[in-house]
Amino acid sequence: MADTLIVIASEREGLGLVDEFGLQHAEDFEIQAGDHERGLGLYHGRSFDVLISGVLEHHMVAATALCLHRYKPKRVVNFGACGTYGNRFGVETAPKIESVVSVSTSYRFDVDDNLHWVPPRTLPVVNLSVATANCVTGSRYSRASDYESVHFPKDGQVEDMELYGLAVLMETFAVPLYSIKYVTNDVGPHGREQFREHVVSARRFGHEALENALSDFRDFPLLSGADNSASG
Repeated sequence: MADTLIVIASEREGLGLVDEFGLQHAEDFEIQAGDHERGLGLYHGRSFDVLISGVLEHHMVAATALCLHRYKPKRVVNFGACGTYGNRFGVETAPKIESVVSVSTSYRFDVDDNLHWVPPRTLPVVNLSVATANCVTGSRYSRASDYESVHFPKDGQVEDMELYGLAVLMETFAVPLYSIKYVTNDVGPHGREQFREHVVSARRFGHEALENALSDFRDFPLLSGADNSASG
């Protein structure tokens, strides 16, 4: 097992990385996240491993916890797609579609009294030439009615469906967690269609930022396709 584990929710977000670096599927690692995606599982490489966990917090937390228990990686990187709130909350420098962000704070939106039950989690950021952002996690896409709640984190800039639970898990295991997100859609009624339209092109920008991040870790080799063929 490599020192770095990259955790990704869905095969659309993760198999491009698996293919690009020729990672090999770990046949002895099984996760239960439904059968609608066949690419779920653990993939080994020489410098990093990739876990495609399945969408939603419970799938990502369960699969990552198994990896932490079995392989004990030194760091975890959450990588994948997110939606942007745009200027909904008056943010002048809101992330745009096909931009990349390094998440600095993780929030959760779909629990009443957020500050009491789910206080923000702070994440370390890597030395990237991309903006930092606050990511809001929910178990569904947020809706206009959610924004009326006094508990909705109005300083959120992007939204996903896994990061908050993963952040709590990593605090429990005392393993550093980094999060690099690429924006595929606006948060709103057309989010799913925009995701399908932009996921491949946005993912390319995400891969570039991810490679820069991984090479910035201490004693972590610079990535290149030739240098990171799978070791099995």
